[in-house]
Amino acid sequence: MNQINTKLIVFGAIGLVAFFFALVFAGIIPGLKKNPSNVASVEGELSMWVLNSQKSDYDTALGKFNSLYSGVSVNIRTFTDEAAYKNAILQSLAVGNGPDIFMVDNAEIGRESNKIVPLSTQRITLSKMQELFPRVVESDFVSGGNIYALPLSVNTLVMLYNKDVLDSRGVAQIPKTWEEFKAMVYKVAEIDSSKRINIAAAAIGGSEKNIDKASDLVQLIMMQAGVSMVKSDFSGASFSTPAGENAVRFYTGFSDAKNKEYTWNSSMPEAIDSFAEGKTAVMFNYKSAIKEILKKNQWLNIGIAPVPYPEKANCKNEYDCKTAYARYFGYAVSRQSKLQGAAWDLILTMTTESDSAESYMQKTKNPPALRSLINKVYGDPEFSAEARQALIAKSWSQPDRAAISGYFSNMIDVITSGATEINSALRQAEDSVTRLFQNK
Repeated sequence: MNQINTKLIVFGAIGLVAFFFALVFAGIIPGLKKNPSNVASVEGELSMWVLNSQKSDYDTALGKFNSLYSGVSVNIRTFTDEAAYKNAILQSLAVGNGPDIFMVDNAEIGRESNKIVPLSTQRITLSKMQELFPRVVESDFVSGGNIYALPLSVNTLVMLYNKDVLDSRGVAQIPKTWEEFKAMVYKVAEIDSSKRINIAAAAIGGSEKNIDKASDLVQLIMMQAGVSMVKSDFSGASFSTPAGENAVRFYTGFSDAKNKEYTWNSSMPEAIDSFAEGKTAVMFNYKSAIKEILKKNQWLNIGIAPVPYPEKANCKNEYDCKTAYARYFGYAVSRQSKLQGAAWDLILTMTTESDSAESYMQKTKNPPALRSLINKVYGDPEFSAEARQALIAKSWSQPDRAAISGYFSNMIDVITSGATEINSALRQAEDSVTRLFQNK
């Protein structure tokens, strides 16, 4: 009998220990999971390359990290030009001299995944990540159950408007749907009998030649129409569809002088300049564009609103119809790093701990990525438009964002010039994007 009791006690103890570690790895019991090794004994230097931010923006996170990793210093290199940044990362990693931590474009993570060591599930589970961030973060940065990057911000395309111009034209409410937007265009645009545009209601309908982020905007409208953009197996593009054609026709219609909603053309000045001069009432861009606009005209009274959505569309649900376009970066750890665990712990400290993420948000004025902070600033005019959109944001995998923007811009050009019909231009763009997928 005593032997039986002894065995029961032993098996019970083993069971309790196993259950305890199961809870730890599941993320239910914290502590051991986040720092599975003796971090105080880790020594070395972490290098982190960042875009459009300063070392001081990370002070709160760095302070918390250094209290754990007292033997690890963090060296931060900053960049201000996106193209130069991406090229520097590519070149440095190619020769084995890249940073431990770098920022990766949400649309290009598929191209960069072979350079990244995924986050260990002992540090954070997929279910915990889903709890912390909007759906777009999982869609962009998770593949095969692996987390490849985590963001501090989720930037989305927004509608910037000149409050004074709209008020003077009697626009009492900012349009929420594209149908309301068209009605606003009729009311605001000033066009003479020769079709010369004196005041543009909005910078929409043209290409990247004079509308910054025009390619993002036309992609958004296509996605709102239910266009998948890319095949499910990522073997190529799939936007040359009837819905895709209708979306492109809607977009380019704003630059067709025969249409009632005509408000833009290829001879217009660059959209940011025209907006800054008060000659264009509305433009679509990211919140970061405001800084450039105010450099040109510090007195401009700028409002920020969510992008319109289709009132009637062939969408499966409201979430699909009210799609916002996400363009942002996540922080990832290089496979070349000799301090991969410490590097990921720094990223987790920056991105998942609310005080660190909020400090970054307040210093940079970038919209938050954490759900808890999105909820906190939901009614704040400075952040509310992007906070609302982060929860409905989507993107699509792009082997080369810059090249694809060029394909879409060229598509718009050949359509608006009358050189090519919409269906043919759309197929040509689709073929070009498909080749990128095949050659990636």
